[in-house]
Amino acid sequence: PVVSGGARGIDALAHRTAISCGAPTLAVLGNGLGVTYPPEHRSLYKKITECGLLLTEFPPGMAPRRSHFPARNRIIAGLADAVLVTEASGSSGTLITAGFAGDYGRDVLAVPGSILSGSSRSCHRLIRDGAILVETIDDIPGIPAASGGSVDDLKEKPAGATGLDRQDQLVLELLAASPRTLADLVETSGLKRDRLIYRLALLTERNLIRVDRGLYTLTRLA
Repeated sequence: PVVSGGARGIDALAHRTAISCGAPTLAVLGNGLGVTYPPEHRSLYKKITECGLLLTEFPPGMAPRRSHFPARNRIIAGLADAVLVTEASGSSGTLITAGFAGDYGRDVLAVPGSILSGSSRSCHRLIRDGAILVETIDDIPGIPAASGGSVDDLKEKPAGATGLDRQDQLVLELLAASPRTLADLVETSGLKRDRLIYRLALLTERNLIRVDRGLYTLTRLA
């Protein structure tokens, strides 16, 4: 499902796109049920309830408050497998969501933009800090299907045959022992967080590992 905050702009676009594709979508609100905010989203919320869910931690009838929105962002990050940031100014609440996602071991992805655009500045900052750069849908790590082979098969091959470097081998060996979160891998591998995120993205694309709700596990090789 597509999880977002029901706000104006990219939130609404994400929900509408999911609905048009027949995919479930969840809107995490900064107010109680029975209150429509923003008011022009009444018809959108009705459609969401038909194919997804409106979710809130606030009591019915509670009006939105400024402090509610940063709080609801932690729920968005917790429900999502990954957080994709398309645009964000320096003061955007999206950065709060991305921060929670990192704390929870979720993937953080960002779309780059013009260096002259203030709405892209925070995306560039996230990418510098290790977020996965997304230009097309192919850049978004999926959950690969398992296929034949094992990490032991990989160890028996020379690095040149697999195209993996020592850092990749280290990550695979750690995951062969047990599934791990990003925080666990940072601690046990000794690799810098941004470098580790990059290696994990490459290994995911090669169907060597998978990530499910922030937990990285070893898959079988093709």
